[in-house]
Amino acid sequence: MLFRSSDDSGKELISKQDEFIEEIKAQTETAEAAEALLAFGYTQAEIQPVLKRAKAKCKTVEEMIKFSLREFGGGK
Repeated sequence: MLFRSSDDSGKELISKQDEFIEEIKAQTETAEAAEALLAFGYTQAEIQPVLKRAKAKCKTVEEMIKFSLREFGGGK
């Protein structure tokens, strides 16, 4: 249950909850991208550093996968 308050402490609570939800969403998207890359035959050791960079630059799972594949292909 979410309680909304008109004071600043209520706004801070909502903000922290939004941040938490965004972090969970980012983790889920990263896991989905990792699963796809594993299916392509890349190893976890290869995937981890590339996805770390992808997380900082990409907003969707599809963008993360495309970014990663470009990285694996030498950026072409």
